Amino acid sequence: MPVVKTLRQSIDNKNVAQQVHLLNLLKVIFFECNFYSPALAKKTDAQSQAAVQNAKELLSDPKFLQCICDGMNNELSFVRNAFI
Repeated sequence: MPVVKTLRQSIDNKNVAQQVHLLNLLKVIFFECNFYSPALAKKTDAQSQAAVQNAKELLSDPKFLQCICDGMNNELSFVRNAFI
């Protein structure tokens, strides 16, 4: 996922502003866009099934989880709080 790759680069480059912006984007995707829900999982059309599959892949991706763990080790509290 491009957002995860960009988040990884911003962590590696210590670009804290970009990290917070990307985390806010992910927050909108997860909590406002119905990224995954039981109702969506029951739908049989291809687009709904693709959304469910993408959600499962992202949340089980070791790279994504490593980004979150690395971000929580940031020395700046406002960045750590964004990751938490």
